[in-house]
Amino acid sequence: MYLTDTPSLGSAADRRIVEDAAIAFVLEQEAVEGRLARDVRGTRALGDVVSGERIVEVRVFATPVRGQDVWLEPHLYETARAHPDRFWFYVVEDLGSDVARFRLLRLGGEPLQRMLEQAIKRRYYAVPVPATFQEDEDAAGIEDDDGAAAAS
Repeated sequence: MYLTDTPSLGSAADRRIVEDAAIAFVLEQEAVEGRLARDVRGTRALGDVVSGERIVEVRVFATPVRGQDVWLEPHLYETARAHPDRFWFYVVEDLGSDVARFRLLRLGGEPLQRMLEQAIKRRYYAVPVPATFQEDEDAAGIEDDDGAAAAS
């Protein structure tokens, strides 16, 4: 599960609360559809949820995802291609403090396979800058605007 485009979730505890709410929402929606689903995060399973025969990867967006690219890690892309009838990608959109505002976009089967055919392979290193970074305290090795090393 990845939180994408979520507004100012500073702490790991805040992120976990949102993740848990999104997973609970997905489990409820699957029950409405008559599927028995379970949270398999942290179990080495291929996705976040197993729902009947479905392998479900869940992503959380604060805004609608339509018209945007969504990152899918290589192992999940490969799983989706290897199991086209089983792999589903669920996007929980429009997060807020009220679960009633959640929307679920289910991508799977042939429509997902067509999207995967158009996927562009990229490689990234996401370098985290801590929210608590203080220039005056943590400035060793940081250069100012003109390229000079900052004073320590």
